[in-house]
Amino acid sequence: AYPDNFLVRQCRLYDGDKVYIEDCGPDNRSSVCAHIIKKLRNLIELFYNLPDTPEKFDQKISIDKTLPLADLKEAIAKELKLSADDFKIYRVGYNMQTELTRMSETVQMNHLLGSAKVLVQL
Repeated sequence: AYPDNFLVRQCRLYDGDKVYIEDCGPDNRSSVCAHIIKKLRNLIELFYNLPDTPEKFDQKISIDKTLPLADLKEAIAKELKLSADDFKIYRVGYNMQTELTRMSETVQMNHLLGSAKVLVQL
C-alpha cells in the first residue's frame, strides 16, 4: 500500500487527471499515445497578418513551440507563397514590436506563446 499522497508526490497525478494506458508489447516499443500527447502539448496557434494589412492579425498558423523560429518563418512563407528571405517577422506586444532574428532558437525561446501576434513586413 502507498501513502495517501504518493500519487501526487511521485507521479504528479491529481484528482480528475486523465491517465492513458497503452500496451507497448513485450518488446517495450515506443508509445504512440505518448508521442501524440507530447506533440499536442507543444502545439500552439499564432496569429499573423497579410503583408498588405499590417493591422489585421486574421491569419492563423499552428506550430510546435519546440521547433526553431526558422520553421515558423518557412511555414508563414509557404502560406504567403513567398520566400522566407522576402519578409521580416516581429513579435507584437503592448505598444512595441520586436524583430525576431534568432532563427535557430525555438519558437518558445523567442517568447512566442499561444495566441501571440506575429507581424509580417516585406
